[in-house]
This record gives sequence, C-alpha cells and structure tokens, in this order.
Amino acid sequence: MSTRWVAGCLLFCLLAPLVSLADGEQSANTIAIRALIDGSDVVKVRGNTLWYEHRNYAVPGAWVGDHDHSGNEPTVVNGVKWVPQWDGKTSRAYTAAGGLLPANSAVTVTAVAVSARGKVVVLEQPSEKNDYTLSVLLDDDRQHGAEWYEVQLRW
Repeated sequence: MSTRWVAGCLLFCLLAPLVSLADGEQSANTIAIRALIDGSDVVKVRGNTLWYEHRNYAVPGAWVGDHDHSGNEPTVVNGVKWVPQWDGKTSRAYTAAGGLLPANSAVTVTAVAVSARGKVVVLEQPSEKNDYTLSVLLDDDRQHGAEWYEVQLRW
C-alpha cells in the first residue's frame, strides 16, 4: 500500500460523515419532518410526542389539487409515516418509538428548512414554563396550494 492511498482513505473517513449530514441525513440530535403544507401549521414536540396545531387553509396532508395529491398524504417523522387524525384544529399526537426531544430538558433547537417555499420559524423553545414543548411554525400562507416541507429540528 502506498502512503498516498492510505492518506486518501484517511481523508475520506474523516470527511464522509460531514458530507452525508450535508446531504440531508440526520444526526442523533435531529428530528426530520416531511409534510404537505397548505397554509400554516405549528408543529409541537414534547419528549417522544409530536402533534400539529392547525392555523389556516387545509390541514397537513389534506390538500387536493394541482399536484394530484390524494388528500390523505402522510407526515413523515424520522422516516416513519404518520397520518394525523384531527380533533378540531389540533391533531392527535404521534408517539415515536424512541424519544424525539430529550424529556424534561430545555435544549435549544434550530429549525433548518431543507425544502420549504415559505417560512419555518421556531416560535417557542422547550422550557419548564411550557412543559418542555417545542413549537415550530410552518408558514405557507402567502402561496397558493400546498407544497412539501422538509424540516430538520436540531439541537
């Protein structure tokens, strides 16, 4: 084996994890969400549960129109499909097999819009005063119809 080959392999091993994260894969401290959004919705996360509070237009996944969506598109949370059931403007919670956010922990979360045509904004960080609940706005109000949003919540 040449020294150049060994150096190349070592460089690849050091840089490969950085490249895969840049390509949209998630780290251990990430929640990956993919949802069809029409209007605006707030994603709420506490411990191993996630739910929506709906604001405007069609609820997530329900829009039917220009893109031939079925009207029953699932939200994907860390690779797991979930079709929200609704009680008024609040969905029933999705419960992840593993934790989503650390329980009872005031972590600082950053919302990264991997793909979104509107705003993705952290409205409220988890804290003791809100029972350690994260709130993230997915805002597609200004555009006509629905669009797929891919968001990573990182801490």
